[in-house]
Amino acid sequence: MALHELGSNAIEWGHCGRSEEVVQITCRIDESTVSFSVRDHGPGFDPARLPHAARREDPVSHAAVREMLRLREGGFGILLAQGLVDELCYNETGNEARVVKHFARRAAALESCSAG
Repeated sequence: MALHELGSNAIEWGHCGRSEEVVQITCRIDESTVSFSVRDHGPGFDPARLPHAARREDPVSHAAVREMLRLREGGFGILLAQGLVDELCYNETGNEARVVKHFARRAAALESCSAG
């Protein structure tokens, strides 16, 4: 789901919906983690300065900004992606997102549930 959200953002915002542009997705899997990077060819953005996207500390105030800018309803993708993975970071330009999910945490959680 996180990968879907980041890929959709790359298409919609990075490539402005241009279907001829290619989004580059790279996957790396080892015994304890899976990581993906999603890169578009757009100008990038500053994830700290995104008033039309939901923020953890105030997940709904962006709706008024989106309405004022006449954007479609939404803006929850980055927040949703952050909640589904262990790490989400962007390159300095803001046109590449990297997500990491650690398997060891899940295995430890399952062990503690079955022990109790």
